Amino acid sequence: RSTGREMEMALRDFETTSDHASQSRVLNDLAIEQLQRGELDRGEQLLERAIAEAQTADNFPGTMIFNLACVQMVRGRPDLAEIRLRGLVEARRAGPNRRQLGEALAQLARALAQQGRGGEAEPLREEALALLQPASGSGQLKYLLHLSGELELERGNLEAVEPLVGLLRSASESAGEALALALAIELEA
Repeated sequence: RSTGREMEMALRDFETTSDHASQSRVLNDLAIEQLQRGELDRGEQLLERAIAEAQTADNFPGTMIFNLACVQMVRGRPDLAEIRLRGLVEARRAGPNRRQLGEALAQLARALAQQGRGGEAEPLREEALALLQPASGSGQLKYLLHLSGELELERGNLEAVEPLVGLLRSASESAGEALALALAIELEA
């Protein structure tokens, strides 16, 4: 795995040769490294640059747009994430990868729900659930199940929350994943 220093050197080489596609990939990787360190400002800046470089190379920066929207959600700006995600969903609808569409829909549903727009989030959530069944291997599924539980709680439909908690607990047990367990416990509370 490349270190940040090696990625910086590669970035300089790609800048010298005007290899915009490679620059975009390295910038995305550098952004992820910064985000993992908690450097949200720097990570967001690098993602913006990565998107611009991909577009210059005439490549669709779907992964980078998704990553940037996730950062915007973490920063408490679901309104900004919504703008990015709507464009991403539209582009993903035209593509063949149903899992990527499901992940974009799931994240858009979360952005809308965080803005208090659960009614708009509901049909997107349902469509995402249909695309992201447990066998899809999507990391977004646990968040989608959690969102489903939150929307059901808002409606006062407590009976519908219990099976979602069960699915999250199952995901936690089968994958040994603490996050799914934490999401299940939050819904139970």
